[in-house]
Amino acid sequence: MKFSIYSTEFKNITERAAIVCLKKGLSTVTSLLIIADKENQRVIIKAANLNSFVEIFSDDVRVEEGGKIFVELENIKRLYNVVGEITVEATKNSIKVRSNKKQGEVYAFAELDEIAFPEIVSDKAFSADKDDMLETFSKLSCCLSGDESRPIFTGFNVAVNNSGADRIVSCDGYRAVMRKVDWNFNPVLNITIPGYIVKELSKVSANKRKENIEVFYNEKYAWFVGNDFTYTTRLLEGKYFDIDKNFESGYSTYGFEIPANVLFSIAKEYSGFLKGTQIPMYVCYINGKLVTAAMSSNYRTSDVLEVDNMHDIPENLRYAMNPMYVKDVSEIFEKDKIVIEADLNNKYTAWFFKGDNGYTGLILPVRPREDLSDIEEFVASA
Repeated sequence: MKFSIYSTEFKNITERAAIVCLKKGLSTVTSLLIIADKENQRVIIKAANLNSFVEIFSDDVRVEEGGKIFVELENIKRLYNVVGEITVEATKNSIKVRSNKKQGEVYAFAELDEIAFPEIVSDKAFSADKDDMLETFSKLSCCLSGDESRPIFTGFNVAVNNSGADRIVSCDGYRAVMRKVDWNFNPVLNITIPGYIVKELSKVSANKRKENIEVFYNEKYAWFVGNDFTYTTRLLEGKYFDIDKNFESGYSTYGFEIPANVLFSIAKEYSGFLKGTQIPMYVCYINGKLVTAAMSSNYRTSDVLEVDNMHDIPENLRYAMNPMYVKDVSEIFEKDKIVIEADLNNKYTAWFFKGDNGYTGLILPVRPREDLSDIEEFVASA
């Protein structure tokens, strides 16, 4: 195997594939497979672990001899010290990189049990702009569960909802965020994609190109195909619960509008000094004002909310929420003005967050203390 390539391109394609390599384990999951295709004048970098498979392609090469070789990730990194236009040449047990000023050589494997990559099937799931797709998954990741005992909650459910709209949702059992998209979903699409794709797909697709990503699927895998890469991931098993009905508010509501960044700033402050205490933040309606408040053992604070279109707020509103959840969900809407609604007849219903960017969030409350006289007295003085 022998080919010429610029060092920046060599580093780019190997680093992007390396995101799925494991740091420890068998050589098949800690190594990159470098393939030189002389017939098509292309270099292919392949990497895999137990759940993800990556292929990166580069046509910006000149292949003199075809072949393939496995190189452990730590050894590949040592070769980045050779810069400029380089020649990459492999023997049976090593790979050498040289420029006109410097050369480096590391141990490699000519023969290694290669992980079988799943072949793309014909069912197309959807197609979307790369940046829009990555931003959507990134924003929705705030509501993914970290509890591996409930694996279905660690991923994004991608489906056509009961109303026929394309939507993506994440939920950890206490909060959820949904975004309606126009990505031309397959009409029968209903898959749950692991949350780790946020990190892996962002790195694999980092080619500085404006492009659409096409997504294919079957019952086990999803394939994300770009101009110079294919990223494959196993799907999460199990049926996602019917979450769409939770986003349908057909009841009498109270509500108000508030800039999302204002609510985010308040919740960020509260979650900072309440971290690790399991003490909630409160939203109260007292003396005609909507006020948030939080108390710890050594600090208490309140904020009068300046809201628009406030309607039907019950006089006895005493609503308790996890401030971290409020921070995470409100951040999704950035500087948009959001509408917050809840059930007028049920003080333990979810709060709905609705913006203009296609996102809807909901947060379940926590049960407040029986005696809130200290909160009420403090808030009333605001």
